[in-house]
Amino acid sequence: MIPTNVEFDVDYHGKPIHIKSRDTGKGVIYVATYPGAKDLYVHRATNAQGDHFWTSIPEGRQPAAERIGQMIDEYFHDHEND
Repeated sequence: MIPTNVEFDVDYHGKPIHIKSRDTGKGVIYVATYPGAKDLYVHRATNAQGDHFWTSIPEGRQPAAERIGQMIDEYFHDHEND
């Protein structure tokens, strides 16, 4: 289960990134805010084979979405007992 209504900061190549979740009613998206770039909206989607993956909304920033998504997963893994 993906947590909702959370905010946290992560380090990305020495730069702070603020992550905030938003419940859209149809799912959870995460907004990554970091210096020198537009906010990145990411969503954990599921393909036809049932595999989960991170994607950007709108599409087009896939490499960044995959890395930020991985950082979100790592954050929740590291804080699952908090």
